[in-house]
Amino acid sequence: MPPAIWEPCAGDGNIAGALRDRGVKVIESDIAPRNRRQKRLDFFAVAPAPTLVTNPSYGGRGDVARFIRRAHVIGIESLALLLKGDFSCA
Repeated sequence: MPPAIWEPCAGDGNIAGALRDRGVKVIESDIAPRNRRQKRLDFFAVAPAPTLVTNPSYGGRGDVARFIRRAHVIGIESLALLLKGDFSCA
């Protein structure tokens, strides 16, 4: 298990909470933090952990593809995204 998992689109914190409940250290962030656990981090600017689990904002296929490309560029080693079933390769 990685030392920490980053949830960069934490929103209400459901994914981060589920991971935390299983003993995983989670770095929880959002561009608009909603609770005291969340840091204000912009996914397109930083990478505080090599593993990422999130439900990215889904403005369209181009946004998600940009998100995936950026994860590669900033050195994310493991990536799990919750995507709509109609997304290619979801």
